[in-house]
Amino acid sequence: HVLDQIMMLFWQRGYQATSIHDLLDHTGLSRASLYHAFGDKRELYVRSLHRYQEQMALDLDDALMPSRPLREQVRALFRQRLAPQARMSSPPGCLLINASTEMSTRDTGISQLLTEMRQGWQVALSRAMARGQAQGELSYQYDPEALARALFLTYSGLMVQIRQQGELGDWEEVLDIALSVLDA
Repeated sequence: HVLDQIMMLFWQRGYQATSIHDLLDHTGLSRASLYHAFGDKRELYVRSLHRYQEQMALDLDDALMPSRPLREQVRALFRQRLAPQARMSSPPGCLLINASTEMSTRDTGISQLLTEMRQGWQVALSRAMARGQAQGELSYQYDPEALARALFLTYSGLMVQIRQQGELGDWEEVLDIALSVLDA
């Protein structure tokens, strides 16, 4: 799928470092075909972000299944997102986090879109936390939204590390520490 190719290129290089020529070379499309099908570079980027968000939503739905204990749900989510990074089978980092660090001050429209996408992730985690509390798996010591933010920030930090340092380190240990808050 051409949009997946475009998404991977933006994920690997970022918005600023990806030229229209790069997009044409990577997809094999002519300039006219690319613009006709997808619009300009910014529109391609926005569509790539939406495509990535669709994939993240599938991971969230798959991992945060109420039939599993809460801790297993969160661990499964982190594994789905981080295991490809550890194997280096995807571009470094998370496209959503990479885009946030690159574009937050450059384009207010894209920045707002990214904020909404991050909030979607946090809402899904917050619902899982609330469900865990209702089922007696998690104490009411912390607000579900605060727990979701803390877990998302852990994920974000790991993804920034892989993007900047090229390696993930012992992410399982970091995850164990982050998940220990669920034992409170």
